[in-house]
Amino acid sequence: MHYLKPFSRTRLLSGLLLLLFCNLSHAQSIRELGNARGKYIGSVVTETFHKHPTVPANYREVFNRDFNIIMPENAMEMDDIQPTRGNFTWRKTEEVLAFAEKNNMRTRGHVLVWYDQIPKWIKEASPAFTRRELLDVLKNHIFTVMGHFKGRIHEWNVVNEVFDVNGRFRGEPGSLTGNETSLWYNVIGPEYLDSVFTWARQADPTAELYFSENGVEFIEVKQTALINCIRGLKSRGVPVDGVALEAHIKKYNLSDTDISIISGLVDSLASTGVLVAFSELDIGIPKGMVATDSVLQVQGHSYALLTNLFMQKPCMKTMMMWGFNDRYSWLVPVYGRHSPLLFDAQNHPKPAYDSVVSVLKRYPPIGLNRK
Repeated sequence: MHYLKPFSRTRLLSGLLLLLFCNLSHAQSIRELGNARGKYIGSVVTETFHKHPTVPANYREVFNRDFNIIMPENAMEMDDIQPTRGNFTWRKTEEVLAFAEKNNMRTRGHVLVWYDQIPKWIKEASPAFTRRELLDVLKNHIFTVMGHFKGRIHEWNVVNEVFDVNGRFRGEPGSLTGNETSLWYNVIGPEYLDSVFTWARQADPTAELYFSENGVEFIEVKQTALINCIRGLKSRGVPVDGVALEAHIKKYNLSDTDISIISGLVDSLASTGVLVAFSELDIGIPKGMVATDSVLQVQGHSYALLTNLFMQKPCMKTMMMWGFNDRYSWLVPVYGRHSPLLFDAQNHPKPAYDSVVSVLKRYPPIGLNRK
């Protein structure tokens, strides 16, 4: 029997470590797997993006490695991008777009028209804007913002969160009131939807135009309202290209039955002739529950189920998450749910990340169509 000399053992160990390092360093990222399979997978970027490189040092590097589509979290909302009438602030969005263009990423804009985040110069105007004046405000906002970014933003959330939890238009008689109501519906009426999509198409004919809605995944009355609304818009020739399901999932332990419900919703929307996207995906751990290894594995399985659904549907090509680093998630301060994303606070990949990668690898490469 021949034994390895100590020096040989050292060389063998060094070689194995080098091989392991090479395999890890060349492990396929979500971005590489998505590109190869014709899918756009990405995240919003928070205010942390604009503090680069101080907090944290690898925030942008992690994003660039793993995602091929990017969206500002808040920088394009109306009260941020047009804080006073006629004065537009482009800096933060331009910074995101420069990063995207440098790194060959697709871009998504959020959001042109929302019942929330309306600047004070509109909602506190005295005298209040008339219907005609408010339509002019919306038209000018859409043409100015989309005109400024024309050809550089590929997907737009044109409207956001149109329905309340009961499936009524926000602002409709009998709908939720107070902070839940919509100034646009109250003053203009439901036809504001037709107008804003028409103007958006005119402002940038090449952009994909999405109707974004929240909390619709498991509320049947809201699903019905959304499907009927999209069907009506399409029947009138309104240029709605897609529906964005926000997918802020409250259950960390999704079941096959849950996925079947979401799958049915996606199919129903697709039957109207639109694309469907997950646009703000996160899966939080309930408040008070510790994110143990077993809990994170269950959460990872939920991400796997949703990713598999996304991969199975020809009408779905975009999956956006509402952040990627747990430290900067909105869920903790707002709802107390925690640890909702693919990376932990130190930007280490979690079981959720591994689950997304594992699912993507099951599907054969087809290449990315960058239309």
